[in-house]
Amino acid sequence: MPETYLTDAQLAVRYAVHRATPWRWTKTDPTFPQPVKLSPQCSRWKLSEIVAWEALRASGNPAIIGRGRKASDLTNIKIASPVLHGNERT
Repeated sequence: MPETYLTDAQLAVRYAVHRATPWRWTKTDPTFPQPVKLSPQCSRWKLSEIVAWEALRASGNPAIIGRGRKASDLTNIKIASPVLHGNERT
């Protein structure tokens, strides 16, 4: 099955945050998945890694909470369905 990739804008919609926030998370949260560089100007996140990260957060395990975050902070982030359009890479 082919891997699905998400843009920073899709992650922003998924978590109801600014599109710069996933980039900040890659620098400040060691548990957040790193983007994959598909070309010099194209970075995407693997949906499978995002789903696994969400499962870790949902577990409430303090060992996986990123720097500067409390377990209660993680429960306040909304997770919406990813928005994929026909012209985007999957």
